[in-house]
Amino acid sequence: MGQKVNPKAARLGILYTWDSRWFAARGKKYKEFLLEDVKIRKALMEKLRLAGISQV
Repeated sequence: MGQKVNPKAARLGILYTWDSRWFAARGKKYKEFLLEDVKIRKALMEKLRLAGISQV
């Protein structure tokens, strides 16, 4: 039996790119950057929901 792999993850780098491109050292900064990224994406999607944008 083979291993099940998410198709999008298997094609990452070939057909798809990462949704975010930032770097942080381990620890508290990573958590802060991740939460900030999620908040920004949520705010943009709420503000631009009628603009026909499918992904931020």
